[in-house]
Amino acid sequence: MFSFINHLIETYDVDDRKTFLSGTSMGGFGTWATAHEFPDMFAGIVPVSGGVSEINQYQAHRFQHLPVWAFHNRGDEIVRYGDSERMIESINEQGGNAKLTVYEEDSHDADVTYQNIDLYHWLLSL
Repeated sequence: MFSFINHLIETYDVDDRKTFLSGTSMGGFGTWATAHEFPDMFAGIVPVSGGVSEINQYQAHRFQHLPVWAFHNRGDEIVRYGDSERMIESINEQGGNAKLTVYEEDSHDADVTYQNIDLYHWLLSL
């Protein structure tokens, strides 16, 4: 993934200070895990319906300087909504800038997130 990101930055007119990471479901897990390992690589992250099985609330300090906007369905039967909620709370307790949007849906699919114009305004403001 990093070689691909570097290729894009080198090949196209990309502002490397505006690199964001997002993913849904397993991609949401990957978003959390990648940002945990490389918190300075991204201007912000957007995990969607992603859990934090390998990253617990005691490691939230790794995200304290990384803007995070997570999205999750409260009734997600595949990935527990509570994982996102606890992680966001932990990041903010460490002085971070994290927020969570909760959809009142009983499904795992939260791809409607990417239709949210406010998300793009937020990303561009970082």
